[in-house]
Parts: sequence; structure tokens; C-alpha cells
Amino acid sequence: MRASLLIAAHNEGDSLWKTIRACVEGCAGLDYEIVVADDASSDGSVRSAQQRYPQIRVAGKERRQGASPTKHLAAVHARGDVLVFLDGHCNPEPGAIRRLVEDVEELAGQAIVTPTIHALSKCWTNIPTQVGHGYRLGLRNFDCGWLPLEKLRVHRHGNRKFYESPALIGCALAIARELYGELHGFDPHMFYWGVEDIDFGLRSWLLGHPILHDPEAAVGHRFRKSFDNYSVPFDHLVVNQLRMARKNFTQSVWSEWLERCRQRSPRGLHDHPEGFWARAWELFQEHSASVESERAYFHARREHDEFWYAERFGLTWPKLASAAAPRAGAFADPSPSPSPAPSPSPPPNCGCSIQWANGTPITAANRSVLPGAQINLALVCDAGTPTNITWSIPGLPLVAFKSYAVPDSPSQNQDTAAPPARLAPGDLTSQTLQFYWVYPGNGREVTVDFTLNGQSCSARASFNVIDPTVAFPSGSNPPPIGSVMFYTPPPIPPAPRGHRQKSGLRRRRARAMGSRSARRSAFAPDSARRSGASASW
Repeated sequence: MRASLLIAAHNEGDSLWKTIRACVEGCAGLDYEIVVADDASSDGSVRSAQQRYPQIRVAGKERRQGASPTKHLAAVHARGDVLVFLDGHCNPEPGAIRRLVEDVEELAGQAIVTPTIHALSKCWTNIPTQVGHGYRLGLRNFDCGWLPLEKLRVHRHGNRKFYESPALIGCALAIARELYGELHGFDPHMFYWGVEDIDFGLRSWLLGHPILHDPEAAVGHRFRKSFDNYSVPFDHLVVNQLRMARKNFTQSVWSEWLERCRQRSPRGLHDHPEGFWARAWELFQEHSASVESERAYFHARREHDEFWYAERFGLTWPKLASAAAPRAGAFADPSPSPSPAPSPSPPPNCGCSIQWANGTPITAANRSVLPGAQINLALVCDAGTPTNITWSIPGLPLVAFKSYAVPDSPSQNQDTAAPPARLAPGDLTSQTLQFYWVYPGNGREVTVDFTLNGQSCSARASFNVIDPTVAFPSGSNPPPIGSVMFYTPPPIPPAPRGHRQKSGLRRRRARAMGSRSARRSAFAPDSARRSGASASW
């Protein structure tokens, strides 16, 4: 079989059968199957989809496990040479799936391919003005977001033009079955939601397999502003981040990252008096054997390390000569947010701008602030009074709060500090806005949409939230990783021989990618970097 379309689903409602309908209507003439991995849905959506499309196969679980194990379950049951992963609320445009399958075959199965992602409206139409292409990833705290096409490096292969994406967003992607097995796929031990896609993408880059974006294939995706069909405990997200860091980082980087992570989330929990971090570390240790086994596997086979990744994609951390002390972070909010939709084309500013509340313009000289600093902004218009005002801060509620208690010192017991208060909807509808930045990062945007003289308008301002360096007392490190045991993930069963010969994947591998040494030369080897040789990209 040429392709398997793999849909992970949990209480998707009508979105699931609509996703399947779009796949069936857009894949005429393609040798494919559809596998739905049901993550213990209770809304009847999977049964409804089966009644409408009896040709689909369903792999189900009685107990909910989350996105990463469910996606891996779908891959285990797949029979196609190319795996196309889709969320259960996607609308691939006609020909998009075929295009992704052809891309994987043209690249001899040696890369992950991503399509253009459109925001999907409530009317189930792809929004042409909200488009996402590349995806970025910061290794310091695993922050991620969209990148425009013009900021991506071009990668030409034959007569097709791809773009290198630093990271992977898991709502839609295509990968060869064999490469999925080599990369060990989505982590079956990650919890409910979060990190599984950027972890998978980082592993792919480090093992020498790029993430390539094809803008000619387009898939709509329904982005959520909040989790409306399930909840995501924040300690589960932190455990997933711990697994990702432990698997992919060298020991020195892991130690530094671990201390940063601990300082970002030192809160108490109602049902765990020992504190948030102790609870997250306990959950992480429950599957430490599997993460250590995975770490050994990847480090023995990878062609690059995290230093190479940081250099290639212009990250400030980590650096080979890095000896910086761990940095203090902020309180983490207990409710993570889903991945944001691509930003729409902005309306005109109508002669209005965002300024400091005292009337000072926001410039490059004063846009840098510290975490914990109070921000007072105002929407200033020269030609009338704005109405229908709505402020937005990407990353809410994680990056900014209405109130925030700044620690007096790094050694302060932050479990006893007053918890930060969220910005309420009513705080985002006046002509002025007050909040606290609490999470570091460059280019943090604030946007305000409004109406002026009957016209829809928008204004933006950008800030750099600088993370100060602070030394922490000795003896505050978390306990060491437990003893190493060996874990082997569920195998990916081979496709039937009769079907494997139908695909052009193997025939194209030798001529498309050449020898392994040739592929290594296409992506700068670590040896050249460590020896001081300059890499030409």
C-alpha cells in the first residue's frame, strides 16, 4: 500500500467525519487507507465516522493516554509505505495528500514533509488570510511559533522547491514508514498533550533528516483558543518537556536546562504538599527507564547535536563555550494553551499606535523590559475615538498576568508567594492595558484590534523580555536520574511485500539522496564545526 492516513482523535464531534470526508474526496486514485486511533472518545464521534465511512480502520484504547501515544498507536497499525498524520479536525485541500506522498517519495523517504497550514473556519472552509508555513523552536524553554516563508532556507530537490522548517507542528505531516521506525516515532510515554511534535522534529534534525516544507500542499486546521474537549494538567506538560530534554541534550546542557526548568515552575499543589516540582519529577521518574534507553539509542546514531541545531537556526542557547549561570524564570500558569493559529493579514492601523501610557512612543531604545515588570500601554488615535477594542497577547495565559509577585531573592521559597492572577476578558477591552510580562523572549507582540470611524483597524507593538542572570545556592539540584534499564518501543510491522513493490520509494532512494556520506555533506557535520572549520549554509 502506498500511503496510510493516520488520524488521532479524542471527542472530535462532527469534525472527525468531516476530516475523513475531505481525505476521501481529495485522494481519488491514490492507493491509501485511513486509520483512526481513538483516544478513549466518549462522544460517539468515532462510531458516527465508521457508519459514514465503513472502509476506515479503527484502533482504540479504553483509557485515555494523550496525543503522542495515540499517534504512535495509529502508526503501529498502519500498512502504507508513507504515513500521513492528521489531527481529527483538519481539511486537506484536493490533491494535498497526494502531493505530500509524492514529496516523501521524491526525497527517498529521508525527510519529514509539512504542508501549508490554513486556519479552519467554523463553516469548515480554509481561511486564505491565516496561513502558517515554517515553525520555530527555542531550546532554552521550548517556546515555539510560526515563521513566514521568507524566513525559511530554500532546499531544492529535482524540480521541487522546499523550505527548511526548524521545528515540526504535529497537526499535519508526512513521513516514510521506515524513517518513522528509525526515529522511534512519537513518544508513547508522553502524557496528554504537548511537546510530542517538537520532540519528534528535533530528533529528526539531529539524526540527519531535515523537516522540509512544501507550500504547494495545503491543509486547514481548526485551532483552539482553549482546550474545549479535554483538560491538560500543567505537570504533565512539564514531564513531557523533561523527556524531550533528557533524550536530546548532552549532559552539560541537560543539567543547565534542568535547573532552568525547576526555577520556572516552583509552585505548590493542593494535593501535593511537597510542591509542583517534586510532583513533576516523580511522574518523570516513573518512566525513566524508557527515556534512558531512548537517549542511548539516539545519541549513538545522531549526526548532529543541539549546538549544531542552535547554530543552524540562529539560537542564542546553547553555545559550545556556554558557561552562563542558570537563570530565574517566572511562575508557570496551570493551564497550558493550544498552538496558536497563523496570524491573519493585519488590517490598517488607521493612524493609531500603541504607546506607553505616559504618552511616550515605544521604540527600540525602550522596548526591552525585565520579567516581572508592570507594563502600562495605551491605544492612541489622532483622528477619533476607537471602539470595539480587543487586546491580544500571543501565549496567554503563560506569558503575561494581571498581577505577579516578584521573588525577593533566588533562594526565596516561592511556594508561599501569592499566585499570579490571569488577565480576564474585561481587562482586554479598554483603551489602556496593564499587565506583567513574566516569561522571557524576544519579539513578544501585543496587538489591539478596534473600530475607528466605521473601519476595522489594528495596531501592534513588540517587546523584548530580557531574562536576567541570577546565581542560585548550591545543593538545590534535583535528584539524579534513576538506574538505567532497557526499553524497546512497540515495533512497526512491515508492510506486505506485494504492496511494498508498488511504491516508488525504494527505487528513488539511491538516485534522490545518494550515499550516506553525500547526505552528511549536505548538512554540516559536527566534526567540521568542532574543529573550527566554518560551515557554509
